Amino acid sequence: MPPRPTKDGGKAKKKDVKEQIGKNTSLGSRGQESGTTASLDHHVKEDVEREKSANKAIMGYARFDLMENYNNLLFGHWNSRPLNENQVKLLYQSFLINGVDRFNPIHALPLVIPKEWIVDGTVEKDHEKREELPMLRISEKAPKEWKIKVAGGHHRTEAIHKWVLKMQRDVVALEVEEKRMAKEVVEDGAAEINVVKQRLQRLREVLAYRGQWIVTVFDA
Repeated sequence: MPPRPTKDGGKAKKKDVKEQIGKNTSLGSRGQESGTTASLDHHVKEDVEREKSANKAIMGYARFDLMENYNNLLFGHWNSRPLNENQVKLLYQSFLINGVDRFNPIHALPLVIPKEWIVDGTVEKDHEKREELPMLRISEKAPKEWKIKVAGGHHRTEAIHKWVLKMQRDVVALEVEEKRMAKEVVEDGAAEINVVKQRLQRLREVLAYRGQWIVTVFDA
């Protein structure tokens, strides 16, 4: 049932309000016509600016041995989130089941290093070179007890550490098994020892990379 008109023009006022809302909506959709400058949320703007600054600071990409340099890595400077052992375990299990995609640029670890610490020619601009990227080397200009700040990837680094140690133990176990079978080998056992040899060869090839991982190198 339509509202009854009032003496003070109540019905007309409701109509005026609706018209005004429509006008405001129309003007607001056109941004600048309403006299208001369009702007991103300030949190988003901060993220965009940080990303721009980070991209400018990228010196290149390289391979870096996370095992050999494990004690030189400094986590938590930007991300103080504590290490979650369950997350490390999940990554570790994934590496065991699916393998380690160590040179995929998507998984690159961000290292923040003073430019003068880096040996010339050990950083490359083309991340698609993957396993052909140079090995990052630290120059004599770095302090004797140098530390590299890592802006992320703490859980992945711990999982890689566990995975490499597991692969090394597997190699030792297979070497023992190979020697034992070599002493006892007969015609029936020839196929079995060949399987062990093949597994051992594959593991050795994988471990030839040890703890190498692709890294994005940022200038500190």
